[in-house]
Amino acid sequence: MICPFDSHRVSKLSQLAAKDYEDLLQCAIPAFEGLFPELDNPLIISVLYTLALFHCLGKMQVHGTDTLELLDEVTTWLGDVMQRFQGETCVKYSMPTPNDTSCDTNFQQSCNKESLQAGVSGALRALGQAASVPTTFSLRTPKWHFMGDYTACIRRLGTTDNFSTEPVRPFPCVK
Repeated sequence: MICPFDSHRVSKLSQLAAKDYEDLLQCAIPAFEGLFPELDNPLIISVLYTLALFHCLGKMQVHGTDTLELLDEVTTWLGDVMQRFQGETCVKYSMPTPNDTSCDTNFQQSCNKESLQAGVSGALRALGQAASVPTTFSLRTPKWHFMGDYTACIRRLGTTDNFSTEPVRPFPCVK
């Protein structure tokens, strides 16, 4: 069961937990279907479906040879579909959110005030202009790079529900 979202605008949600992303992914395909032009719609739906399939297989608590082979295959599909998405579709729709735009504007205004007060114009203004460049989707991040190692990690360490990637903190000594 998927609990109702706290906000009607998903783009305004912040500090989401993993279960929130899972819920959003499960609801995304029907919400996105037919939303984009006919040329881009099949690839976007394919991205969402492949992400959901990868998530479902990765979240399994018991794996056998068949499920690990399927996870390997889905990981390859995911890489292929994400490369197509980045190259063909993402460039058409990537734009900053209104929140990003207002943050960029505030940053530029503060940079302009500081540069006028300090008499520094070139470097600080260039920094303010660089902040307004829209962020685009990139597969060149550690998260995407290590996706190919996911199945090998499950084979070596077991399923991902039995350990945490959270930094280890020593227990305080009680005297």
